Amino acid sequence: MSKILTGKEALIALAEGKTIENWNGSIWWDIEGTWQIDVFLKTDRKFRLKPHTITINGVDIEAPEKNDDPNLELLEHDQDYWLVDLANYPDFVIPHKWKGDPPEYAWADRGLIHLSKDAALLHAKALILASGGTT
Repeated sequence: MSKILTGKEALIALAEGKTIENWNGSIWWDIEGTWQIDVFLKTDRKFRLKPHTITINGVDIEAPEKNDDPNLELLEHDQDYWLVDLANYPDFVIPHKWKGDPPEYAWADRGLIHLSKDAALLHAKALILASGGTT
């Protein structure tokens, strides 16, 4: 789940070349073309960074958390996350709190950590379907 950005944060992210989405009341849509600066300054607008996705066997899912900077902790201490665990029946996901332990970094390196249960569950189901199983 992406953090809601203020208009100022959205403008900064756009200046950094990131893709921003705007909530139109029912769906998130990309900010494209030219937008007036004052649109970002209105307080009733909601913005977010467009979530990165990956495709597994034709199913688009939110990309798992990755540590792009080895000098920084992947998540905040005690931050909630969800681990994809195909052996965990019937849910296929397990809730955890980040401690920064070696197994957690191994799970992250394997692309198994998500910040939302829904993203982790969709990931698990996509993996099961890709290997010919049923959920």
